[in-house]
Amino acid sequence: MIPEATARVTDIQLSDVQPTPVPASAVRRRFTLEDAPPALRSNFMVEHFASLTAEEQERHDAVTAARIEAGELYGDDAAAELAAIEAGTHPLQRLDRAAR
Repeated sequence: MIPEATARVTDIQLSDVQPTPVPASAVRRRFTLEDAPPALRSNFMVEHFASLTAEEQERHDAVTAARIEAGELYGDDAAAELAAIEAGTHPLQRLDRAAR
């Protein structure tokens, strides 16, 4: 039995409910040249990744996630991975369909 002094969900106005903030672990900050050690700041790969736009970074992150998923699904089984490519079910192929 619920004590009468306890507030019920219906007693709370929707305007009183505060949105849950995004956890700090989910907030992504862009990589900048200042983040790299000074000795690597002139490295062409470091310069490349530091100059990505937000859209390019999202695409890079999606490709990386798809590659990790493919590695977990197929491991060293090249025949299974090729069969998935032929069937159009490989994780990297989903990215191409989503972009269209």
